[in-house]
Amino acid sequence: METIDFNEVIRDPETISVVGELLPVTGYNKNGIVSSKLSVYLPNYTVNNNAKKEKYIKILSLTSGTVCLYLSIYSTRVDSNFSHVEVEIYRHSTSDSIIKGAYQVLSKYSETYTPKFYIDKQNNDLYMSLKEYMSSTIFIRAMEGAVSGILFDCATETETIDGFTLLTSKFQ
Repeated sequence: METIDFNEVIRDPETISVVGELLPVTGYNKNGIVSSKLSVYLPNYTVNNNAKKEKYIKILSLTSGTVCLYLSIYSTRVDSNFSHVEVEIYRHSTSDSIIKGAYQVLSKYSETYTPKFYIDKQNNDLYMSLKEYMSSTIFIRAMEGAVSGILFDCATETETIDGFTLLTSKFQ
């Protein structure tokens, strides 16, 4: 049996293409890797809260059609608290009028400063809570063909989230 150095293997395009074909591509109800051919990166947004109290900021509105978005949010605070959260938002068809979603905390310094996400199901809007003195950068990846009915906001604030649905780690 021949031993091959890992660095040599990863430089070989033929080997990489074979390994790449072994990995499953995600689909509806199918785990796997999102193909770069199936998704598009959208502009990044930065939201800030320089105030002494928590803000609720509208991230996006879904106006029509199907949608599947992955949001990766990096938040930092002036005292070096941080968090990294991923959110998935989807609506499978135009007959399904309500958006659904879930989020997962990937890393955090303190739970206190980790943003929370809310869906206004009446208006199909996604809101994010941003604690005092925090800044968040939002990276957005969408499934191709699923971005036509989205209006990105990242500026409109609301005083109350009464009646909104808090996203959890389970899809709702």
